[in-house]
Amino acid sequence: MFKTDKLKTCYQNEYSSTMCILDSYRYYHDILSQKLVSLAEKNPTVNENIDIIDKEINQICLTFPPPVYLDELADFTHKITECLVDQMKQKIDKLDEELDK
Repeated sequence: MFKTDKLKTCYQNEYSSTMCILDSYRYYHDILSQKLVSLAEKNPTVNENIDIIDKEINQICLTFPPPVYLDELADFTHKITECLVDQMKQKIDKLDEELDK
């Protein structure tokens, strides 16, 4: 079970724990998957699926240069997961708009 209040604040602190960041990613990915299922039930002709969306989001977020030094790894992970979560939130908002129609 996710502690949603904690997950929503993970990215306010640049040095949040890796576990919080990964849980936040999983939490929003689960919501995104649920929204896609709901949209498919409402409108079976919609061609949205999690694999395509994941690929689109990865193309946006996995462009940061890799860390050169080990001490840069936490910042690198933070930037990537923050981008992934932000992109998922945007997609969730768009799906909510579609579901509200």
